[in-house]
Amino acid sequence: MEPNFTVIKSKDYQDIVLTLKEILSGLEKLTDLKQKKYLSNKEVQKLLNLSSRTLQNKRDNGEIAFIKNGRKILYKFEDIEIYLNKRRIKGF
Repeated sequence: MEPNFTVIKSKDYQDIVLTLKEILSGLEKLTDLKQKKYLSNKEVQKLLNLSSRTLQNKRDNGEIAFIKNGRKILYKFEDIEIYLNKRRIKGF
């Protein structure tokens, strides 16, 4: 049986490597966030790609659980996972 090789252009290879590095970086950041007990507004906004106003609306509507300590608002990572799982659409 002959070996099966695929030849790709150097630019395409570099693009693949860059994409893999970006994925790895994203996974490392997510792992760092998951290890934290509580997340700030900014961290949740970035994680969910939401504006501050949209995140506030989700708090006001009871969509996302949060902790309020004075003026500071915090979120448990587990509560963010629950929020995401409620919106999960199962594959066919």
